[in-house]
Amino acid sequence: MDGLWLGDKILRLVRDKKEKTTEYVMQGSTTEKHDYHFMLGHYRALEEIEAEVKEILDKGEKSE
Repeated sequence: MDGLWLGDKILRLVRDKKEKTTEYVMQGSTTEKHDYHFMLGHYRALEEIEAEVKEILDKGEKSE
């Protein structure tokens, strides 16, 4: 399995989850403050993962 393919697949999954989280919050599905903060934390964690994967892929492309 190609590392770039895997990295791209992971990025697509993370972006999809970020989009679903945003939709969930924007639709007003989080009526309680606790739920909102949980979803915000979830979104931030996904952003961190996305940044880490991008950095790994960038380093891999530069070394080739």
